Amino acid sequence: STLTRRADFLAIWGGLWRAHAGAIEVMTHFVYYGWARDPNQLVVLESYRDEAVVTELRKDEGFKQAVRAMLDCCSAPMTMELTPASSV
Repeated sequence: STLTRRADFLAIWGGLWRAHAGAIEVMTHFVYYGWARDPNQLVVLESYRDEAVVTELRKDEGFKQAVRAMLDCCSAPMTMELTPASSV
């Protein structure tokens, strides 16, 4: 059901950021997690101090598995926009 998928998504998402909250605080300039006007759209903005950190994170098997599991919970494709700090 949609409610089950949403609960599963939120459990995975919550586990991800809570497990890394201390590191995120140190490694970022800015972080925002919140809901869009559509309550089914989660908005995530993260500005990292070092792009190498993000590159390594994307290679981590645990991170990749969590993202795959979150994608399985979505009813539509997840949209991700990445903007390197040098182009901001």
